[in-house]
Amino acid sequence: MVLQKGHQNAYLMLGKKPTHRRMRFLDSLRGLAALVVVFHHFMVFNSGKLEQSLSAKAMRILHFISDLNVEAVLFFFVLSGFSIGLSQRGKLLRHRVAIKRYLYKRFRRIMPIYLMALALAAFVGFLAQALFKESYSFSNLVGNLLFLQTPAGATDFWFSPYGQNGPLWSLAFEMFFYLFFPLFSMLLLKIRVPKLAVYLFLLLTSVACIAFNKYLVFIPPLAFLSFFLVWWAGFQIAGEYLQRRANFLIWITVFVVCTSLLTVSQLVPSTALLEILKTLLIASVLYFLLFLDLSWVSAFKWRAKKLVNSILGPVGDGSYALYALHYPIFILMQYFEVDWIHQIIFIFALIICCVFLERWISKKRFKLSTIGSS
Repeated sequence: MVLQKGHQNAYLMLGKKPTHRRMRFLDSLRGLAALVVVFHHFMVFNSGKLEQSLSAKAMRILHFISDLNVEAVLFFFVLSGFSIGLSQRGKLLRHRVAIKRYLYKRFRRIMPIYLMALALAAFVGFLAQALFKESYSFSNLVGNLLFLQTPAGATDFWFSPYGQNGPLWSLAFEMFFYLFFPLFSMLLLKIRVPKLAVYLFLLLTSVACIAFNKYLVFIPPLAFLSFFLVWWAGFQIAGEYLQRRANFLIWITVFVVCTSLLTVSQLVPSTALLEILKTLLIASVLYFLLFLDLSWVSAFKWRAKKLVNSILGPVGDGSYALYALHYPIFILMQYFEVDWIHQIIFIFALIICCVFLERWISKKRFKLSTIGSS
């Protein structure tokens, strides 16, 4: 539905037109999510040591933050779709030139740091004398180069994250989303259907893929496809945000249904389906926050966002590198028995390095003359 008159007036007061410029506050949220993931792995390696130094109450707080790791990764999926939606101005890919340009930018964004992560994992495996493990095998490396890795802790998998670098599993999902989007765009351009029908189709697809993998045979691309629904939700949110057209009824329904099902999670037959519901809930919260930000005009909000962006914005600039590279560093520090205080210092230094690394990569300019050429 179109925004109510009061909300429309609020937007007019802002005097802003739809834009696809980078949203700094989302960079801050991305940085916060990356820090949660890093902190979770810090706790994985050091919780036993911390219990000897901290109180039980302090440990409960730390474990609560650490347990948000799953939600942080799921948020990345929604944010990935939202970011692509912003860059595409909420539009589907319509031409071969646009598809080539899109794919070039995605590979240019993903591959340099991804290859660094694989190389770092191999180097750490060599130093830690762990290259004999299955995770470091050549076949597993090939599987990771093909982006077919899934979480090693899952019931079934073809390939695990190379070199025990656990966070790499989510990058296989991301790459699938990026590659599937052009195909999905062409499908929607040929078969024009309402947005709600698209969501229902993707939901049924998710359920079918999960059931196939669980009861027949596990196939990684089907696991990736089952989560495309949440990526698409992020993409659609970006389009509605840019157009300043809110579908509150749909997202209120999503929020209520997901919350209700998560409260009776024992009735949901699949962990993957639970994670999809949780991600849609996260997407609905992001949706409401975005439109609240548009309609709420105040000096306090502006100052608060400026403060948050000044602290977490730079971390967001290096969040991808931090996410992909930090786990092998933890493995190495554990091998050399680095105490947890010095680990914090090393991770802080890694955050700074990752920020400069991503900024350096983003500033590199490559000629696009061959992109789109017939």
